[in-house]
Amino acid sequence: MDTDAQPNLYASESAFERIDSTVQWNQHAFVRSRSIGTRLPERDELFVWRLRAEWRLISAADKGRCLTSAERKRMRAYPTSAIGQRFAVSRSTMRLVLSHMMACAPEEIAISDLVDDRIGVVHSRDGRSLALDIAQCGIWIVIAASACKLGVALVSPAAGDGPHGDARSQPANDARPPDEAFLRACQTSRQRAQRCEFVETPGATGAIPRQDWHSLELPMPGTIRASVTTQQRIGVVQAFGWQN
Repeated sequence: MDTDAQPNLYASESAFERIDSTVQWNQHAFVRSRSIGTRLPERDELFVWRLRAEWRLISAADKGRCLTSAERKRMRAYPTSAIGQRFAVSRSTMRLVLSHMMACAPEEIAISDLVDDRIGVVHSRDGRSLALDIAQCGIWIVIAASACKLGVALVSPAAGDGPHGDARSQPANDARPPDEAFLRACQTSRQRAQRCEFVETPGATGAIPRQDWHSLELPMPGTIRASVTTQQRIGVVQAFGWQN
């Protein structure tokens, strides 16, 4: 049994569910993705990683293998070193966790950059497809992977949006109404999911009823609000980085 995982089944016991209390959340330390995240998500499963824009989770050897020459050039081209580092850490981490999932070397993971900072779909060796999205806000990076279309968004309220500052960080299942930042995060994650270039089976189309999109909140520090939206209702979430 994995003692690192802590499944939560009910909203009264979990800080995660604001919209759907039937979701099972399994929280893991980030480093556990090397052992637990070694497979693709099932149809009703979501993998999500939360990390700081720091190199401490990536070894020097992995850092060299997880960035292409073009990506290193892009990192140096950003207007500030902090923005460049955030890009490099997020790209390296994404390629590293995908290499665990797909049982291949990090440099074998092909990533396509699309408009509005979205990531191209990655195809696994066994023919299954994987939809990916990544969001960044401040020092935080969130990566999400699913077997269906998805989008993720992080939103930080502008200064003065709330009277309590960082004290507004509360469990997502409390009685407070959805705040404006969370609603914006939901809207953005849904828009990104709808634009996700992912086809589950040959001949499938992206035209589905609006009510088929499902959103969940991801807890974040401070005033940051995070939402992930998927085309398929999610029953299980493997959350890496929500536990030390």
